[in-house]
Amino acid sequence: MKRVARLLCLGLLIPLLLTGCQAAGTGNVSTSDVSTNDVSTGDVPTRKFPEANSRQILVVLPQQQFGPVLAGSRRYTHGQQYGQIPIHIRSKIDQLSRDHNLLETDGWSIQSISAYCAVFALDDGQDLEQLLEVLGNDPLVILAQPMHYFRSLVAKVGKQQEDPYAGIQYGDDIRHLQRLHRFTQGDSVKIAVVDSPIDARHPDLAGQVKMNVNFAGGNGVSDQLHGTAVAGIISALANNGEGGLGLAPAAELHGYSACSHEDSHGTLCSSFNLARAVAAVIDDGIDILNLSLAGPEDPLLGLLLKEALQRQMIVIASENTGHPRENFPASFPGVIAVGRIPAAIATSGRFEAWHGSWYQQDERLSTRAGGGYQFFYGNSVASAGVAGLAALIRSRYSPAITRQWLQAATSHDCKLRPRAEHDVDLFNALSAAIGCSAPDAARDRMLSRSGHAGPASGAMRE
Repeated sequence: MKRVARLLCLGLLIPLLLTGCQAAGTGNVSTSDVSTNDVSTGDVPTRKFPEANSRQILVVLPQQQFGPVLAGSRRYTHGQQYGQIPIHIRSKIDQLSRDHNLLETDGWSIQSISAYCAVFALDDGQDLEQLLEVLGNDPLVILAQPMHYFRSLVAKVGKQQEDPYAGIQYGDDIRHLQRLHRFTQGDSVKIAVVDSPIDARHPDLAGQVKMNVNFAGGNGVSDQLHGTAVAGIISALANNGEGGLGLAPAAELHGYSACSHEDSHGTLCSSFNLARAVAAVIDDGIDILNLSLAGPEDPLLGLLLKEALQRQMIVIASENTGHPRENFPASFPGVIAVGRIPAAIATSGRFEAWHGSWYQQDERLSTRAGGGYQFFYGNSVASAGVAGLAALIRSRYSPAITRQWLQAATSHDCKLRPRAEHDVDLFNALSAAIGCSAPDAARDRMLSRSGHAGPASGAMRE
């Protein structure tokens, strides 16, 4: 794919080199709108991640009743649309506000982990570390943490393309995708894109976005740029005469906007908005969660990711290569990390990083918010590609077997073998796609056991 992209640069691509996932202007882009300034060629823009907001904290309280409560059993609604607050939580929030001179600014009930998250603003003179230590020792507080921020991992954006084809996206490797699509296009798999908003009106995404929930507020074309690109890589329509082709065009896209455009600094996501989005993903029973973003380790997001993984959700996140302190959620155990970090330094107990396979290339042509198509670069792109491949596998296999396939794809150990209930031809197609070859002897044994001279049948998705 990289060879194809370089060839295209001669006539098709004038690099638009920006920080973050931002393109110049909004709507359609002409050649005169495209900047040719140089930027870092790494996975992440050279700008620094914002520090944790020292003036805002998150405090998580248990939903179950604790200690003495006021008389009565009424429940009160607070803030915007984040649900009802039990009176014992209302009482505890008021106590924390009084005792520590805090101003409550927001909050919501996290049903999936039976907790309530409150957001407080601090006075300028308060010591953040000391306050967090005091709150952390409170037996009625699950956790207290600063408000963190996360960014998308697109290093640069290329020139908009008016007449792209699937061959431009995948090069010679299009044969792998075409072969897989004879068996599955990700049918009925629910993929959550927790990102910036998705432009569901784009012709190549028409009808693909089954849900588009906005937790971040902004919804202009600049806000939609990153989320729309990720959505197109995963699930752009097939055979519609428009633009390119998603890896899993029959999958259901569910957009959860937790990030928004931040002036010239790209896309920014707070841990509060991300937590609200991931909690909604859990509640909606999603199969695959894609997080093309990174930031500092976040305890609240960790609780929610643990819950998602326990529910057999496949979670995929972008590696922030070279920045270990801002490599969350890819660093979380059980999350499939997508990037170019060497396997030798991959965190023990989780999947190794992905390396150079066609489905996780870090440059790809995709849908542009406001219409048209552009090249996008970075580990955000790679993560979306892996999510699309995961949807193809998940549509035919259980979560456990899907993980085995993805693990085989990361390590290329090629230890998977066909089983009697599996479609041998699909098995061989997947093996070839991830760089393994199904042994002829294993194929012959399986056909002999199943009594078939052709592909074995049987539903494999649970």
